[in-house]
Amino acid sequence: MKNKKFLKSITSALIIAMLITPVGYAENGKTIDDSVLVTKETITKISPDGKEKDALYTIDGYRLSSVEELTDDIEVIKAHLYQPSADTNSTKSLYASLDLSSKFPAPEQKGQGTQGSCTAWAVAYAASSREEKMKWKWSSYSRNHCLSPAFLFNSLVRDGADTNISTAMNYMVNNGACSLVIMDYSEGSTVAPDSRQKKVASYFKAGSWNTITGTNAVKEVLSEGHGVVFAFRVPKGYSSENYVIYGNETIGKGAHAVCIVGYDDSRYGGAFKYLNSYGSGWGENGYGWITYTAFDKTGVNNYGGGIGYVINQGSNKDLKNNMGDVDFNGSVTAADARSILRYSSRLETYTDEQFVRSDVDGDGVISSNDSQFVLRYSSGLETEFPYFT
Repeated sequence: MKNKKFLKSITSALIIAMLITPVGYAENGKTIDDSVLVTKETITKISPDGKEKDALYTIDGYRLSSVEELTDDIEVIKAHLYQPSADTNSTKSLYASLDLSSKFPAPEQKGQGTQGSCTAWAVAYAASSREEKMKWKWSSYSRNHCLSPAFLFNSLVRDGADTNISTAMNYMVNNGACSLVIMDYSEGSTVAPDSRQKKVASYFKAGSWNTITGTNAVKEVLSEGHGVVFAFRVPKGYSSENYVIYGNETIGKGAHAVCIVGYDDSRYGGAFKYLNSYGSGWGENGYGWITYTAFDKTGVNNYGGGIGYVINQGSNKDLKNNMGDVDFNGSVTAADARSILRYSSRLETYTDEQFVRSDVDGDGVISSNDSQFVLRYSSGLETEFPYFT
């Protein structure tokens, strides 16, 4: 009997090991395949004392309280599964390097240009788009899945507000931002968003934001899959060729905001990787680096000052619940499809809310494609609208 119990426990342990460590990335004897969707059902962990946890899970002694958020983000999972960083001041088990750049929108080809919109690029395009992708489980960053820096920047400028990070964060919490396909970025333009763009934006409000201080805190936030926005005083000589900030440069004029998307303890003596807004041809394919020393510097010649800003996703999912329901009766039917077709043929007029609900592919244009998809959805031939895939 004891042997049977022993074999049963060994078998259970092997099954769990297979679930959480399939063939793929490997280090220190631990492997994980980035094709595996990690959910509550597949991430059941065994704590160091051998007991399973119902709501809280343990990876190398670090307890996770929000397993649902760990979906397909392999880099985030690796950060918890692999060798701890040499950073002994951290309260969490951190990997020695982490690169989340592929989990954020790629650098735009042209970027911000000469317009002073860096804060909007860092807050809306980078950090907030990442939060929305995690919230909606988007599979990629098409232009209808990237929040518009133009919407945020133009709104702040037209309102006469400062374009600092905290103001931008507050605006995202209170108003949100629409996608690039709804309001594209045009260097030099400060045209205010219209009512329809504002209506779309209202579905993409952030939940909250907070500040963190110090290298360790930034690493921990990154290990949870989030970006960290920060601003630094621009050093003299800062350019596409000189994209690494070491902390010993002479400070020039002006400040610049970017979004941290990774770190590496072995590069430049330890540094953060950030997504810049100067175009994909700038620096390291649109990215730059700032050393931990430079980031933590304070005083007259401070760089990052050790302060980072973190935006957190909102919980409102009304857009998904309402999509396709243009007659507001609580369900998606053939009547909705017919109405959308009539609107696309200019036989009906829509309110801003109806427009948002009818744009089921999120491309900013209401066409017969939207109508056809709504009809298929109402007939049970589709189970998800294109916008949410």
